[in-house]
Amino acid sequence: MQISLIKKNQAKTKYCMSANSGDVYLLNAIRRSAISLVPIMAIEDVEIRKNSSVLYDEALAHRLGLIPLKTDLKNYEMIKSPEDIEKLKCSVKLTLKAKGPKIVYSGDMKSADPAVVPVHEGIPIVKLMKGQEVELEATAILGLGRDHMKWSPGIVFYKNRPVVNVKGKADIDKLKEKLPEDSPLKISAGKVTLDDAKAAISPYLDAFVGEEIVPGVEVTMEENNFILTVESFGQLSPKDMMTTSIDALKERLNDLASQLK
Repeated sequence: MQISLIKKNQAKTKYCMSANSGDVYLLNAIRRSAISLVPIMAIEDVEIRKNSSVLYDEALAHRLGLIPLKTDLKNYEMIKSPEDIEKLKCSVKLTLKAKGPKIVYSGDMKSADPAVVPVHEGIPIVKLMKGQEVELEATAILGLGRDHMKWSPGIVFYKNRPVVNVKGKADIDKLKEKLPEDSPLKISAGKVTLDDAKAAISPYLDAFVGEEIVPGVEVTMEENNFILTVESFGQLSPKDMMTTSIDALKERLNDLASQLK
C-alpha cells in the first residue's frame, strides 16, 4: 500500500492511498481502530458540591463529559484494574466554581494539569441567573471510543478517488462553468485529472459520479485509489490519531496471532 499526503491542517488531514481492491479491509480496520481504540481524556466522575442552576446534576455531569479535553498520551496510562488508580498516573482533576448572573463556559474550568484542558474555551455549560451558583470537581481519565463516544478522538472515513475523464472533444469552458473556480482540476493529454499533490479533492465531485457533467466529460471512481480523511475533535492531532490507531491495531493483531499459536 502506498500512502501520500494530500492536505493537512491542525484539525483535518487527507491521504491518498493506493491499494489493491482486496486490501480495502485494511483501510476499514485503520478507520475502526482510530475511532474506537485510540485512548483520549474525558471526564468520567463529577463531584457536585453546589448546583442551584436550572440543570439537574445528571444533565450537568453529562455536558461536562462531552467537553473534548486535550490529551497527553505520554504522561498518562489507561486504568486496567482498581489497583492502577493508586499506582499509575491515570487521572487529572478539573474544578469549576461560578456564580451568576453569567454563562458558564468550558474555559471557566481549572485543570490541575495545563496539558489537559478543554480544547475549546467557548463551549457553553450552563446559564446562571442572579443568586445561582455551581461548584464541582471533575475527574478525567483515559478511555476508548468503543466504550463511550466521549472517548472518541474524531471521525475517519475513506472513499474511492474520483477522476474526471474527457471523451472526445469536450467543452472545457462549459465544464469550468459547472464547477467552482477553486476546483482542483488540471488538464493534460485529453484528460482532466485531480491534482492530489497540491489540493484536496472537492466533495461536490461525488454528486456527478457515473454521469456526464457536460457532454464528453464523465466522473468515475478509481478502483485502487482511495482518499482517507482523518478529522480530529481536537484532543489529539490527526497524525497522532493515525499513529496511535495503527499501534493499537498491531497490538491486537499480535495478540490474536499469539492466541492462535
